[in-house]
Amino acid sequence: MESPYYIAKCCGTLGELYQGPFFNKDNIEISVISALSNNSTYAQFIPDKACNLAKLEKEKVAKSLSIFFEKIAIKQLTGHWDFTSNITIGVGMSSSTADIISALRCVSKIFGIRLTLDDITTCLYGVERSDSVFIDVPCLYLSQQQKIIDIYRPSGRIYCIYGLEHKTVDTTQTRDILVSYYRDERKNYQKLLERVRQAYSVGNKMQIIECSTNSAELSQGILPKQFYHYFKKQIKNNLADGMVVAHTGSLLGYLYYSPPDRDTLTFVFDFIKTHGLQPCYGEIF
Repeated sequence: MESPYYIAKCCGTLGELYQGPFFNKDNIEISVISALSNNSTYAQFIPDKACNLAKLEKEKVAKSLSIFFEKIAIKQLTGHWDFTSNITIGVGMSSSTADIISALRCVSKIFGIRLTLDDITTCLYGVERSDSVFIDVPCLYLSQQQKIIDIYRPSGRIYCIYGLEHKTVDTTQTRDILVSYYRDERKNYQKLLERVRQAYSVGNKMQIIECSTNSAELSQGILPKQFYHYFKKQIKNNLADGMVVAHTGSLLGYLYYSPPDRDTLTFVFDFIKTHGLQPCYGEIF
């Protein structure tokens, strides 16, 4: 008799449509609006077998699950895990957060538990600085504190052609330098965040794209992308409406208000290839 198995999924991101400071009294917190994407991670769990998370190098998943079982006061399950994903690891597409959320959703299915935002944020807190991929709609989110500031109605899909620079980024080592930079650029970020919140509050997709472009530009002052200026210079030639980056990753790309046609896709893919990058297409919702 085959063992029962459970499957759950979580989306990834294509960087952030905004990343910058959120000023809270005397503190500066890192806030993000994740570019939620149609990339996904699927977690599959078969109970009653030896746990293989260590072998899979999923230490963050194991730690989050331990926190979850302690929170719900149930003895931790052991079992065999498989993760299937088209989210690239270590480039700013929320691969590790998607692992954690898909695993938590999988386990909650077993017990028939409704996974709450408090459950999720409790499990993420202290494990990693995360994105808000578990909310499924645009959200201004404090990534270290695991706190929601604003939730917005989706303004419609934004289309993205992007590449990944040839490096991975350890986000655990970036907080202090980011906060220092945000403090120095306080006025610029205050103005940008005001525009960001206004754009999302009225669902103005073009203004959201413009804010993403401004956020990407500001991020060049602290964690620069090697090919950013080449991309920026060719925005009009590539018929793009703006840009997006993974602020603490290696993704950079173009944003389109409407789906790019086949000729545009071919042209921009060729442009990205000239810089030695693998071009990709995705959608942000």
